[in-house]
Amino acid sequence: MDWEALLGMVLGGIMLMIPIIVILTRHQQRMTILLNGGANAPADRLQTDSRILDELAHLRRRMDDLTLALEQVKDDRTSAPPLESRFGA
Repeated sequence: MDWEALLGMVLGGIMLMIPIIVILTRHQQRMTILLNGGANAPADRLQTDSRILDELAHLRRRMDDLTLALEQVKDDRTSAPPLESRFGA
């Protein structure tokens, strides 16, 4: 094989690879922007994080209230007289 033919094949291959590399690079950039949420992503994440933390705090308070109510019902049941004595059996 002579040098001119080899050089033509190498240069032709490089010229075909350039558009493919450009397309893949642009695709990677667009996917990065989509996955990270764009330029204002940190502000949106902070807002979302604070909303999640607020909701979590609300749910914890609600769970504590329900736990206290359940304990109160349990205490009422144990402090009540036996069923037989209430119905005169």
